[in-house]
Amino acid sequence: MLRTDRYVGIDIGVSISAPGAVAVLLPDGTVSHLTDLPIETIQVPVKANKSGVGVRSYLDLGKLDHLFKQLFICQHTNLINPEIGVEEQVIYGTDGRRSGGVLMRTFGQVEGLIVGYGQKFKTIRPKVWQAEFNLTGDKDSHLNLARELFPVGDMLKRKKDHGRADALLIAEYIRRQGEASNG
Repeated sequence: MLRTDRYVGIDIGVSISAPGAVAVLLPDGTVSHLTDLPIETIQVPVKANKSGVGVRSYLDLGKLDHLFKQLFICQHTNLINPEIGVEEQVIYGTDGRRSGGVLMRTFGQVEGLIVGYGQKFKTIRPKVWQAEFNLTGDKDSHLNLARELFPVGDMLKRKKDHGRADALLIAEYIRRQGEASNG
């Protein structure tokens, strides 16, 4: 059995103001990779505004595929055996149909790419990983804790970086679970 050599946390989000993110931790908890999910925007006709043009955000599958290729394929004969956690998505009654649909579409696309690279992953309910850190849904507390645990400079300085914070915390949750089962 291969030993886990990295822990990947993925937070799903597809808006320009709050993109999701991918974080990779090494077994010692060092951050080896942190980036927003790649988002592309397209203009679409909209009758509801004066300009008649609106903007829609979608996951850029080509860029995400390139990122996953870097993360999941053996390079220089190194064995890569990541443990991957993807935050489970839930649509609430207050979510709009379109935004809920885009969120679930993105979740499926991320899952499909992971499986396409022959990797297994776990979906993790937000309340489960947040309980590990005594957090609630308050994004500011997520950012503050991630800043404390991971010295990544300016990568977590903005409020909209909460997706990065969540991805780091999901990866840390996966890492701790692995330590608990191995130790």
